[in-house]
Amino acid sequence: MSVPGTTSVTGTRVRGCLVVTVSQDLSGDMLDEVRRVALEGIQRDGAQSAIFELSAVPFMDSMEFGELRKIARM
Repeated sequence: MSVPGTTSVTGTRVRGCLVVTVSQDLSGDMLDEVRRVALEGIQRDGAQSAIFELSAVPFMDSMEFGELRKIARM
């Protein structure tokens, strides 16, 4: 999980699921941050599933979507 105010990606455990919330677009190093938060949260909490909450992302191109799919398959 991240420290509030230091990143635009947070991981929150809800029951057996990790909810990864992204609060800005996925450009730059943001996908690396999503990957880090997701994998650390699953490892630490033992979550059986993950949800990517992307309602604050204004748009997403096919490359970004493909990268999110790769993260989800990890």
